[in-house]
Amino acid sequence: MESGGSVSGGGVAETPVKARGLERETLEAGQKLEGRGLQNEQEARALNEGTTKITPNPAFGKNFEEFYHDPKGAIAKLIEAKEGQVAGAFYREDLGDIDLVWGEIRDQSGKLKGHGLAKIIEKHLDDFKGFEGNSALEKLGRGLEEIVENGKVVTDQAGIKTIILKKDNQEFRVGLTQGWKHEGDNYWIVTAYKRYPKESPAQKFDQVAAKSGLGSDLAQKDKPNPTTPPLKSQETKLLTYKPVSEIYKEAKAKGLSYAEFKALQSQNKRLYLENLSTPKSTAAVIKEARALGLKADEAIKAIKQNQKAIQSGLKENERPIQIGESIPMQKLNGYASSISLDDTHIYQLDLVVVKSKDIKPNMQAKSSVQTRTQTDLNKVAEIANNFKPEYVINRGGFDDLPIIINDGQVIVGNHRALGMQEFSPESRKAYEQAISNTYGIELKHDELLVRTPKSNLTDKELINLASASNKERTTTFGDRLIAAIGKYDEYITPQNLKVLSLESSDVEELALRVAKMLDKQAKAPDIEATNLALLAHSARNNRTSLSEALDFAQKHLDQLEFTRLKDMFVKNAGSVL
Repeated sequence: MESGGSVSGGGVAETPVKARGLERETLEAGQKLEGRGLQNEQEARALNEGTTKITPNPAFGKNFEEFYHDPKGAIAKLIEAKEGQVAGAFYREDLGDIDLVWGEIRDQSGKLKGHGLAKIIEKHLDDFKGFEGNSALEKLGRGLEEIVENGKVVTDQAGIKTIILKKDNQEFRVGLTQGWKHEGDNYWIVTAYKRYPKESPAQKFDQVAAKSGLGSDLAQKDKPNPTTPPLKSQETKLLTYKPVSEIYKEAKAKGLSYAEFKALQSQNKRLYLENLSTPKSTAAVIKEARALGLKADEAIKAIKQNQKAIQSGLKENERPIQIGESIPMQKLNGYASSISLDDTHIYQLDLVVVKSKDIKPNMQAKSSVQTRTQTDLNKVAEIANNFKPEYVINRGGFDDLPIIINDGQVIVGNHRALGMQEFSPESRKAYEQAISNTYGIELKHDELLVRTPKSNLTDKELINLASASNKERTTTFGDRLIAAIGKYDEYITPQNLKVLSLESSDVEELALRVAKMLDKQAKAPDIEATNLALLAHSARNNRTSLSEALDFAQKHLDQLEFTRLKDMFVKNAGSVL
């Protein structure tokens, strides 16, 4: 680095398997549709344009009118196109035409929202496995058709219509709505799913979670934490897996075939992975993985299971952080920066020049100082290939240059750091010019200017800062919970919690009291975020963390069910202490 000032020295994602299966089924369905011939398409178009006079909603994009009153064809076409709509795909005498839309729509903030067929396929495809059909999509098509045709229309107090079909002691629902963003008045299918009428949202989540092995066994504060079985029950299991070299010797001594040896090795691996519940260092797990002959994906699984064991019984922001050796840093004198959680908790930062290769961005969810569970590779590519200095340099706060700790781990700005490491020549040139103009230094081609805390911070402080930095960038409810505890955790003290001993008339009053207690500096306290923070403070990790449980519920429950479940926990957060 060359400088006119003073410097001092100092120490793309694969397509999911399920999605690939859907694409294959879509192709097969599309080939069947092509065989229908031009005559049927012309008849459908003539019917649509001639006698029906149905007007598609422009908000949903292109209308594939040739599939009017053809539910199966409409479903196949929308899956193939992944956009648009079929106005009048379904019909009922009491409701008239019902539209089917793909439904990936952006809201006012630009976030992608799932409605219609896209949402049904993503969240509820398995709900229709009991209907006739040779594939999941055929069963879905048959299910939607049967529900719409034979179900009973129920209208609630708000005027929302739902078609309900009871079949084989099960209840299926198709939710309808009208228009979108004040455009159009056609009925269209917003969701469809199998209903569990006798279960609360929490019970529904338990069932869905149990199906995937997540469970909802979140240990709570002051309650026994049953994560580690008694030692006696483990003794036999701990002796059942051995290094692969020992298994080989035994197999050879017994005259076993190679196939029998591989079977023993496979069983040995399985037993090891199933019983990895005693916390160990990552280095110890890696050593054991090598001795057992684990493949890379098996070793990663073992490391993740060990991390869960380490974090068991802790809050979301209490996991230990492994910090390595310090990397070389050159402090930039005459400049400083800071970040804050609020007016009270302010952290001073130094600007330092480091080698690009020494920075350690981390995109692995909830490991070390990484708290965010969602990675936006498009953002990384945008920074790398189309760097705009005004979005990063000299902005202050969490949105400025990345913040690293002494060993190079990134606590704020993982996407920015990774994008900078992958700069294109044009972006690198723009970055170096902006640094020169702003700070009066000339960086070498392998150097980056970043920020680092002036003083050593505790593991909890680092996680809180990393969490709070994502408050405006969260895309899942679990991430929102982690960001919330990062921002408000310092205010959850015994003194502040005394206010919860006062009697509340209802949960709304209790939730507002929590918000005012934790967000005193705000004119309008954030009720949901503050109560989320208190909920995270109260819960303890078990096999599943609270953020994972909420993310799972958000993905697998209907939007209304998830809202009820979320509100049940969040608005009652003040009552669990």
